[in-house]
Amino acid sequence: MQYGVSSLDTFVEQRIYNQQWIRYVLSRLVGGLAYGMIMGYYFELRKRKSNR
Repeated sequence: MQYGVSSLDTFVEQRIYNQQWIRYVLSRLVGGLAYGMIMGYYFELRKRKSNR
């Protein structure tokens, strides 16, 4: 996280109070989904190669 551990107040002020929390949550969900799909494809490909 770019704010660090000690600056939780800054994070809340910038993301929650400025009504940017929806964009923040959606970006985390989309990023997690994309990462999960890429890793799932990688492990599936590796599993298929080892079964040959």
